[in-house]
Amino acid sequence: MSIQPSSEESLNWKREESINLPMPESEGRLAIRRQDWKRLKSSIQRINNHSSTYSIIYSVLFGVSGSAGLTIIPIMWAKDLPSWVTPLYLCVCLFSFLSAVVFVMVDRRVSLMIQSDREEIIEEMSEIEGTFIRKKGDQGLVDITSGEAIKNPAVRNSEMGD
Repeated sequence: MSIQPSSEESLNWKREESINLPMPESEGRLAIRRQDWKRLKSSIQRINNHSSTYSIIYSVLFGVSGSAGLTIIPIMWAKDLPSWVTPLYLCVCLFSFLSAVVFVMVDRRVSLMIQSDREEIIEEMSEIEGTFIRKKGDQGLVDITSGEAIKNPAVRNSEMGD
């Protein structure tokens, strides 16, 4: 960096450092209004974890299992029934119970995946906000040579972020 004196009351300096800037072809950016960004973020936060399809299926299967299981008790004491009736009810009870347990496990796994994806997206959105939006109380501009904050009263916090 070289400082050149001038006859005026200003200080002119010329920076002799190369900076790599992304070209528009390689990195595209999309401008979005803050209101739209906040609306998207709140919509993502409101995504429902619960997959109602699975809960309906396993509720029905638990109901079938319970009713078949309760029916086995009077069938065992009944007389003059074919020999296949009790094993059939037992198989229906076990199969529907095991199927319901599998659907419960699938529902939990899907809910956890949705929740972790949602949290990951919110975290990435917060990182993006951090690069573009200055929070209240931030130092403001920074001198690149010394790393010290430069106070600039012309820039208001309300224009830069919250």
